[in-house]
Amino acid sequence: MPQLDPWIDRLIASVRQHVVPVLFGDRPHPRQSPNVNVASGVVVNLDQGPFLVTASHVIRRALERERESRFHLLVSQSEIPLRSRVISDRERLDVATLSLTEKEVAHIERDGYRVVHPATWPPPEVTSNSSIITAGFPAHGRLSISWDELDLAVETVRAFVRSAGEDQFTTHLDPEYTVRRVVDVSAPERPPEFEGFSGGPAFVVPRDGPLVVPHLCGIVKEGGVSSLAPGRIVLHFARMHRLQRSGVLE
Repeated sequence: MPQLDPWIDRLIASVRQHVVPVLFGDRPHPRQSPNVNVASGVVVNLDQGPFLVTASHVIRRALERERESRFHLLVSQSEIPLRSRVISDRERLDVATLSLTEKEVAHIERDGYRVVHPATWPPPEVTSNSSIITAGFPAHGRLSISWDELDLAVETVRAFVRSAGEDQFTTHLDPEYTVRRVVDVSAPERPPEFEGFSGGPAFVVPRDGPLVVPHLCGIVKEGGVSSLAPGRIVLHFARMHRLQRSGVLE
C-alpha cells in the first residue's frame, strides 16, 4: 500500500467526518432480528438551508419499504419523515436530496458528523487523473451490539479518476494508485467491498493553489468488479454540478 504524507492523512480524516449513515427499514424489536438497509450520505448547506444528498436508488428502495408497518428512516440517529422531505430525485443521475431541519442537523452534528459548507459552488471540474477521496459505511463494518443498536465503521478510499463524463466519473482501484483507511486499524485487511457505500460523498483534492482543501464533487453510485477488466475494482460516481443551492437538481 502506498505511504501517505501526513497532510494527506489529515485530508482523509477530514473527509471521514462528512459521511453520514442512512438507515431505513423495520423499527428495532427485541424479539426480531434487525431488518434494515444501510447506505451513506452527506449533509450539505449551500446557504439556503441544510439537506441530505444520497443516491437516488437508496431513496427509491426506502420508498418501496415505506409501506411496511414498522418503517422508519434514520440519518445518523435522527428519524426523518421520508416522502414529505424529498426535494429532488433524479434516477438518471442517481442523485436525490432530502430537506433537513436545523434541529435535526444539530443532532447529527452532536453525533460527530460535519456539514459540508462549500466555499464556492458549483464544484470544481473533475477530469481524468483527478485525485478523489471518498467515504462510506461498508457492510463488513457493521456489528450488531444489541437488538436496538447497530455499530457502523466508516471506510475511506483515495484513488485517481480514470474516466470522466458529463454526469459521472469513474475510478479504477488499482493497488498502486489506491489508499484505503478504516477506523478499526486492528482489523485484518479485506478486499474492497462497496455495499453500503452508495450515496457516500466524493471530494476532489486540488493539486495547485496555496491551500490543499478537498471540494465536494460527487457521490458514490456503485462499485464492484469491472465487467471489462476482470479482477479490477471500479467505483462510479455521480457529479454534483447539477445541484442548486436550494437542493433542487436540474
